[in-house]
Amino acid sequence: MVSAIKKNGVPLYKLARKGVEVEREPRLVHIYNFRFTNYSEPRGEFRLACTKGTYVRSIAHDLGQKIGCGAHLSTLRRSVSGKFDVADAAPLDAVLKLTVAELEKKVIPFLRLAA
Repeated sequence: MVSAIKKNGVPLYKLARKGVEVEREPRLVHIYNFRFTNYSEPRGEFRLACTKGTYVRSIAHDLGQKIGCGAHLSTLRRSVSGKFDVADAAPLDAVLKLTVAELEKKVIPFLRLAA
């Protein structure tokens, strides 16, 4: 109920804030890889590779329901999205030190992004 998915043109999170819960249709998603990377009770960490539209908070909730203890996400970090990888990102302090000419060389043209 806290996603940006819309029901009758209204994002679910707006309905949730008003205390309104609506029926949500199941969505087909693909999980390509799921692995726990750390577990120190009561916290677990995992990495997940999935299709767009996968609601990771729901994955955590469903996992908690399956094992009978409940679960939620305390943090979420998207490290890869499409062809973008956070490993290729530059730290903000480094970007702020770039000259305009250096920064222009790093900007990816929109038409190349859209291809």
